[in-house]
Amino acid sequence: MRMLLAALAISISTLAFPLPSAEATYGCVTRGEFRNTRTNTTLLTLEYRYETNGRLEYQGGGYKTKTYRACYGSDLARVWITYRHHHDAWRVDSKSYSNS
Repeated sequence: MRMLLAALAISISTLAFPLPSAEATYGCVTRGEFRNTRTNTTLLTLEYRYETNGRLEYQGGGYKTKTYRACYGSDLARVWITYRHHHDAWRVDSKSYSNS
C-alpha cells in the first residue's frame, strides 16, 4: 500500500511541476514562444517572455526590426520580429522565421 501511495505521489508531483522542454534554454526563442507571439504585444513584454534582447537589424520610419536566436532548426535559425511605434510603445507588427 505504501509503495502504491509513493508511486501515486511521484506521478502527481511530475504533473503538477513539469520539467522544462529540451529546447527551452535561456537566450533563444522556443517554438511555443514564437507560436504565441501576437500582434500589438509590446517590445518589453515580448523580450521578457523571450528572455533575450535580440539584435537590432533596422530602425526608421516608425518601425524597427529585431532578430532573436531560435532554439530549434540550424545554428543560423533566427526569429524576425518587426515592431511599429504605436500608442507610445513599440508593438509587434509582424513575425517570421528564417532557417538560413
